Amino acid sequence: MEKLFHILMIAEMLFVNLTTVHLCARRRYSSRRTIIVFVLFSAAIITLTLFGLTRTSSYENGDGQFILFGFIYLIPLKCLYDDKFGRLLEIMCSTWIYTILCFSFSMHIGKLLPPRWFAPGAFTVQTVIYLISAWPFMRFIKDKFVFVLQNIPDRINKYLQATSLMWFFTAVMVNYSYVACDNIFMRPVAFVALAVNVFLSYSLLYIVVKSLKSIENLQKIINIDHLTGLGNRTAFYMDAEHLIKVGTPFALIFLDLDQFKAVNDTYGHLAGDEYISQFSKNILDLTEKKGTLYRISGDEFILLYTATDSLMFLRQTELLDFTTPTGHAPFAGVSYGCASFPGDAENLDALIRTADQRMYEQKKGKWDDEKQ
Repeated sequence: MEKLFHILMIAEMLFVNLTTVHLCARRRYSSRRTIIVFVLFSAAIITLTLFGLTRTSSYENGDGQFILFGFIYLIPLKCLYDDKFGRLLEIMCSTWIYTILCFSFSMHIGKLLPPRWFAPGAFTVQTVIYLISAWPFMRFIKDKFVFVLQNIPDRINKYLQATSLMWFFTAVMVNYSYVACDNIFMRPVAFVALAVNVFLSYSLLYIVVKSLKSIENLQKIINIDHLTGLGNRTAFYMDAEHLIKVGTPFALIFLDLDQFKAVNDTYGHLAGDEYISQFSKNILDLTEKKGTLYRISGDEFILLYTATDSLMFLRQTELLDFTTPTGHAPFAGVSYGCASFPGDAENLDALIRTADQRMYEQKKGKWDDEKQ
């Protein structure tokens, strides 16, 4: 009877492992042919396990050595599925680690029961664990872990493969040393394996964080206007949408330099660049860190002003005066238009249209005054 429960526990582990791989890998043949091959191969594995390893160790002590036979499944897996060996190895390691932990926990609980209930108790506990957690685990591997495998760079993937193997080896050693045998020398081996795996895991974490930092720096470069160091149009849309999403009140102030074309035509484009840079610095000084300034195009800026004194800020822009560092181009003024969220509009496009229209009306008023 104990051998029957032994077979059932092994069969459960194999079923969970093979089902997970089947969900995650791209198979070459029909499901029917794949299942037949796995059934025959599993029968051979279970036979070897029961009549081979169990002669040298006691099932009552929680023999987990048969777990090592699981890697033999890489042979049919490589033939039946159209995936790289490394990817199949990583999926197998993750599923075996899960089933090993379930097996070890079940054996410990079984040993708390009277001897005659040890085998059925361990089997029952393992079955309950699988009923509760197997499907969520499979979905996690299929939806998240496989996504990582598909998108991870090769350089990082090598560390992931090494880490997966070490986690598997550590799980086997811990299971064997604490569950299956009384050899005191096996426990130090398990601790060494755990130490090596922790090192590999932190090395992998370092590489991932370093890569993410590089991506973050690249994204900053993409979202920055190189002349002024301000955020560009892309950065503006991202930040404005975030403010609207979280419901933060703000004023969207559209700023357009007056007669900037004349500055370029009269003093040259280098002086025009100085003019743009000096203007952005002066506006940043006026905001006193109460808002974020963006350069949208050549002579157009947008300020997301989160303080409540936007009218005072606008009056200060009317008094703004400067000369470029080379002393060639005096400030010719700026036109502005302001729209508030949520007072004037509750979506970004409407806010931009309102502020742009008000800015245009102010600029048109200046043109009319000049004509008079």
